[in-house]
Amino acid sequence: MNTISSSPVLDASPATFNPRHPSPETIAVPDALTRRYTLAQGPDAGWDIYIRKDHGGVKVDKPLWRNLGFGRENRPSAPPPIIAGYEYRGETTRGDVSTLIYAPADMQTTVSGTSPNSIENPNDDAWANHFPFGPTNTLARTLRSSPAQSPEGSMYAHAQPVGAVVEIKPDGQVKHLGTGFLAYSPYDGDSTIYVVTNDHVISTSDGPGRRELWLGYENPNAPPKERIELSGRPAESAGLDYAIFRVREADKAKALSFNPLKPGPPGTAFVGDDIYMPNHASGSVKGISYRDGSGKNAKILKTTSDLGSRYPHQVLMHNAFNSPGTSGSPIIDRRSNKVIALNFGGIGLGRAVNLSTVWSDARPQLQRGT
Repeated sequence: MNTISSSPVLDASPATFNPRHPSPETIAVPDALTRRYTLAQGPDAGWDIYIRKDHGGVKVDKPLWRNLGFGRENRPSAPPPIIAGYEYRGETTRGDVSTLIYAPADMQTTVSGTSPNSIENPNDDAWANHFPFGPTNTLARTLRSSPAQSPEGSMYAHAQPVGAVVEIKPDGQVKHLGTGFLAYSPYDGDSTIYVVTNDHVISTSDGPGRRELWLGYENPNAPPKERIELSGRPAESAGLDYAIFRVREADKAKALSFNPLKPGPPGTAFVGDDIYMPNHASGSVKGISYRDGSGKNAKILKTTSDLGSRYPHQVLMHNAFNSPGTSGSPIIDRRSNKVIALNFGGIGLGRAVNLSTVWSDARPQLQRGT
């Protein structure tokens, strides 16, 4: 995370609480209590935040407006405050409050994943309650033993073609770029298997390296089950934020063994539909988000025309888990288990582009062999 000089440095270790000290200070954050802190620096100086520990991490609640007595003042946009010993991982919004999520800085990324190095964890069980996993993003492998016909068993099965998009550097270092998924072609007569992700995921690749889709990546202490090379030039659009690769013939058999997702027909994504979103948030092993913050099924909440008048109502706003790394994840309809949208991020509510619009836009490029 970039250090922001205009943001105060806060510390969640035990210390004296001094909410109005003008310089970076250490503040106490008891496990069971919330502490108020008034920011002294940055665009939202003078505004309060509320700091609390949560499952080994820290959450910061940020009211989005305040009552001045004669009217309402909206909170100005500002970078997240820096919590000493913790790393900012994302933000969710419910009503009039945004919640910033921080994970311990000692969660280290290795070539096989991210793991909490302070926990003896031979069976990886502790992962289920460490960011990015929790009530709104379930560690996928905890659903592995669910009955095949149960909702959880079905979601786990249909999450298998979802993988981590990574870049392998010449020196062997691994850079996690985001999420992607295998998909059957929606075009009649086309037997090609595709890998779908976001254009901005691929554009974060920097310099020489080999891009891959890691499939079956569920154990941070083990390699993925399979790797699909993302070679050649993809069909892509920065405007609709998609990148679509063809799976090479040499990789087609192993891609088919993961049962690529089937596309939902046009006109099948509706406000109120229950959804789930397999993902590799924050470069972690696979999670499946299917509940919102209140424990209810995640849903499509509304549609917008955020991509411009050319694509009216083609952005689906949803309340599945949203964090860096979930870009490129499929939004899957819980009734049909077909993929209906491509997640591309958002602050607070998640945003995804209708996948039928993506396939329609990409068709000329894919048919040209671009």
